[in-house]
Amino acid sequence: MALNGQETDRLVFWPKIFNDGYIRNQKPPFNSMTIREIYDFTDTDMHIYLPDYIDMHFKRYGYSEQKENDLFIKTFNTPRGQIKSILRYDEITDSYHPEALPIKTKDDILAMTAYFADLSPGINIERLEKSKTVAKEFGERGLAVDTIGESPLMDFLEWYAGIENGQYLLADYPEETEELFSVMHHYLLECTKLKCRYSPADVLYFTENTSTTLISPAQFIKYCKKHLSAYAEICAEYGRKLSFPPACAPQTLKEVTNYLYSLPMKY
Repeated sequence: MALNGQETDRLVFWPKIFNDGYIRNQKPPFNSMTIREIYDFTDTDMHIYLPDYIDMHFKRYGYSEQKENDLFIKTFNTPRGQIKSILRYDEITDSYHPEALPIKTKDDILAMTAYFADLSPGINIERLEKSKTVAKEFGERGLAVDTIGESPLMDFLEWYAGIENGQYLLADYPEETEELFSVMHHYLLECTKLKCRYSPADVLYFTENTSTTLISPAQFIKYCKKHLSAYAEICAEYGRKLSFPPACAPQTLKEVTNYLYSLPMKY
């Protein structure tokens, strides 16, 4: 009802709990509760992420994952050889955090550009059915959301090059970096179309983590704006509801958030 602008008797509440790591670090009695019990305690509707069902398809190259002790290693096969992303498990948060990122040099930018140019998304039918089952079981208990991804600049800084090195690379090799953004954007456009067609979610998400502690407003306008507009337009064409959880820090400027609210999203 809230999504359609109608009066409600309950709020959709997201305590930002993804896993047990968040819960066990709370004070009693919350550290012994399940996520569902916490929602029941606050008497709010739930907010859940549906399981993903997008497969990655390659013509020439490839991608693989492996876990070794407390390391999560992602290997990108490119025409310039293998480059790796290494994440280390953190017991307190029950999650993995970057320890070594795959893009460090100009050659790495070129390698990842070839990697993304070779990549296309597809639907994994078995996982899609699982996602539909979860959404059906969830029913009217709250808001079911489905994440499409993160716009190229933000993804580049958070997961591929790092904030500091990514800014240096963007300044030193703007043409090469922008070409990488272009092929990343193309992949996300195709993912957006697939999610619009098949997702059982109430709302589609781009988890942007937009913050001026990561990028400048000028960079947002130059890079993110056109990409987010394209994703929003696709969702509007399909009549899908789209949201950009926008900020990871209070320094996000009004100019940026006002733009996000102006996008052609269906409510």
